[in-house]
Amino acid sequence: EAIEKGHAEPSGDEILIFADFYKQDYKYFISNDKLSASEQIEVLYRKHGRSFSKEDRWAIQEFIFLCESEQDILQYLQVTYKKFEIPAYKGIYKSQGVDAANKLRSFLGYKETELYSDLYSEFRKTGIHIFRRKLYNSDISGLFIKHPVAGKCVLINYDDDIYRQNFTLSHEICHALLDDNLGFN
Repeated sequence: EAIEKGHAEPSGDEILIFADFYKQDYKYFISNDKLSASEQIEVLYRKHGRSFSKEDRWAIQEFIFLCESEQDILQYLQVTYKKFEIPAYKGIYKSQGVDAANKLRSFLGYKETELYSDLYSEFRKTGIHIFRRKLYNSDISGLFIKHPVAGKCVLINYDDDIYRQNFTLSHEICHALLDDNLGFN
């Protein structure tokens, strides 16, 4: 209670407990420079706020926290990904999707007739953060967010059946690759 009223400062352990409980980067609690996970995607909530229940917002906040944490770990370990570059297309045509798919297959080193064995592992090779969380709104199968720190992030609703999850993953990856100029989709 003393911490809540500003009469005492939290210890390092308490800050880490708060960060874990609220699914925030610990820097958020000790610096005015760090935005919370939800503040970083506030435009998503402003535009689609009615679509997300309290539980969905919590799952999305946890997702953002996981993306930030994974990015921190990758930077600490000096893991880099060769960036998949897709040409800038004018207009929207089916042939562009076919071209992009062929370029992605080549980037991933697939032969012409080879199939994806594990979609999650394969798409992670592009440097996109992918996580699955239960979303209570069954109309939301997934979402793509271009995070200011973590980069491209995809959330899949694991409450859907596995076939829908795989379709949604492929769909959201297309947004991550083709709609890179958007903050979310």
